[in-house]
Amino acid sequence: MFALLEFLLQSLCKGVSKTTSWLHSLWLIAYRRFKSTVKGEAYPQSSTMLELLFPKMQIEWKESEFKCQEDERAYDFTFQGGHFVAVCSRRNTMVSFYYPYFVERPLGALTAVRHASNEFNSLAVANFATYYIIDAQGHQVYLYMRFGMSIDSTKRSVQEMLAAQLEATFAHVRRTRAELEKIEANDDNNLEENTAISERLNVLSHVAEMNYAPALAEGFETKEQKHTVGEVLSTFMPNEEPVTLLRMEGVLTGEGDCEPSTIEVLEAEDIKNFPFVEYLMTKGTTFESLKNSALTLVISVLIQEGERKDCLLHVLCESETNYDLFFRVTFTRPTGILLPQHSAVVAKAEQQSSATTFVLAYDKVGDGERRKEFEYFWNETRDALERGEDLTEAQDEMMACTTPYYGYCMYWGRRFYASERYYEALAYFKNVFRWLSLRFSYMNKGQRAHFFELLFSIGSCYSALGLYQQAYYYLDGLYSLNNHKYNRAYVNALVNGHDFRALFVIDRYLDQEQKQFESEGTEVEEPERQAFVRFLKRRRGTALIDADLLDEAEQQFQALLEFPDSEGIALEELLRIQQIRNDKEENTQPTDS
Repeated sequence: MFALLEFLLQSLCKGVSKTTSWLHSLWLIAYRRFKSTVKGEAYPQSSTMLELLFPKMQIEWKESEFKCQEDERAYDFTFQGGHFVAVCSRRNTMVSFYYPYFVERPLGALTAVRHASNEFNSLAVANFATYYIIDAQGHQVYLYMRFGMSIDSTKRSVQEMLAAQLEATFAHVRRTRAELEKIEANDDNNLEENTAISERLNVLSHVAEMNYAPALAEGFETKEQKHTVGEVLSTFMPNEEPVTLLRMEGVLTGEGDCEPSTIEVLEAEDIKNFPFVEYLMTKGTTFESLKNSALTLVISVLIQEGERKDCLLHVLCESETNYDLFFRVTFTRPTGILLPQHSAVVAKAEQQSSATTFVLAYDKVGDGERRKEFEYFWNETRDALERGEDLTEAQDEMMACTTPYYGYCMYWGRRFYASERYYEALAYFKNVFRWLSLRFSYMNKGQRAHFFELLFSIGSCYSALGLYQQAYYYLDGLYSLNNHKYNRAYVNALVNGHDFRALFVIDRYLDQEQKQFESEGTEVEEPERQAFVRFLKRRRGTALIDADLLDEAEQQFQALLEFPDSEGIALEELLRIQQIRNDKEENTQPTDS
């Protein structure tokens, strides 16, 4: 009886006047509430609104057999020649609209279909998403487009919004079909490898999410940047935290001083916040006044199970421009206990442990001027976007950061990286990494390319600072991209860090290059590939020396002597091999008793 009465009520709405339609709306709503009370079933409010909305938009509809939950109601309807399905829920006013079966492919094309679907979803188009359905019996795979919208009234604004969303569906469907056709036309065999790369980089994303608090997305305060002892320790001793700062001693020498000034700091917080560049600049603010000055600091730290180490920081003013004072900083972690007054302290430290030297600068113009420069560049880029102009690589990379704050970090990170200020660039780049790594799954191809370049830059900064283990962490995300620039940085980090994986990775790259050359069927290798292969062989020879395989290393470098770009390194390494053999012979010779 209820079904028959409802059918009659729906029929009244067709071809009637506006007044009659309004009366019908009130009657249908009242009837639905009466039916819910009598039968004890909640009828979806959005379903009632949708049934009233369709006639106003001149849309033909009928109830659908589309698979949905028990508390949902589905409708088939046609809009501008396209078949849609709407699913209403009794839990809220949200209606899910589907454009089903807009792509149909055999099951063997699943990888391409999945990749095309993921490419659209990576764009993060508001309210829209694609997903695929597998028909195992029919051996087919289908693509659906879906969007959601709240239908809580039949107002004109709701009608216009629904019409706009339905029209947008056609554009998104065309885009996804074109992406799929492009994949199929290119016969892309690297889709699974690309998926593996995504999974590899998602690991980095999750690690960043666990280890770092989310950075602010909007706005930033202008403040004077100070180079402190704590920043240096956190950069060069990340794997040995927590570190207990015991004390710091130092000497400051300057031109005309009868005797050097001594420094002693005992409080851990004061040591951490000690501004070593600003302290040296108490001797002057120009290169001319600072060229004969030096600051030497010995920081005593307690690491892990009561192990004490004395870290040394040596600072000199190196050069000057109109905008910056450049300082050369040497950081060491010797095993012995040092005294800052010792004249050969730096030499001793370098002999007893690894020493890293890097450049940093004191900006004369201040952070305010730096921000003004960025804001000009940012606004210029925004204007170019509005005019529809093509962006430069730097502009595109900056805008991929999505917010002014992280665009600022990327802009100045790139500026410092270009001038080999790797220590300072690293702080900016890592700030951007923490922000973008959490959004990697939502990036399109262009944005991911910028993210890969960011990983390369961070890895290169760490390598330049001699921190090869940290460099490996970031460069490992680029391992499967088959990019010669990235591969060179990755191999250098492994070999320079004396990593046991170096030989395995190099041999794999050499094998990969050989197979690619053979598959191309050309008689002569292109110069770029030849240069890359020679680079791999040079690095392989060095790794063989580290592994104490001297005979094999000697053969490797002997074969490289005929190439001008390898001759110099080959001669140096052959001399090193001979020196190692001589040292071994001296150590094995018997001594007179």
